[in-house]
Amino acid sequence: MSQAIIRELENHTVERRRNSKTLEALSLALEWHPGHLTALLHSRKPLKPGETGDQAMDTVLSRLETIQDRLNDISDRLDGLTVDVVSLIHRADQRDKL
Repeated sequence: MSQAIIRELENHTVERRRNSKTLEALSLALEWHPGHLTALLHSRKPLKPGETGDQAMDTVLSRLETIQDRLNDISDRLDGLTVDVVSLIHRADQRDKL
């Protein structure tokens, strides 16, 4: 996307119909929901990244993300415990050799 198109959009200097793919690409480049600029163009509230617009689905997705975060935390803690157990076994083996 050219800087000229971005300037036109920022400054509202050229009134023209925008291709939905252009607006989607710019929204994604700005790390917004793909339909963010299209929603604004049509005076709608834009969705946040990851939202679908379906409240029930968005609630489920949010809960799944929370569960995933917790699972990642548990996995990290288990990795730490594994290192501790391996270290203890190694020390015990060294003591037995003495």
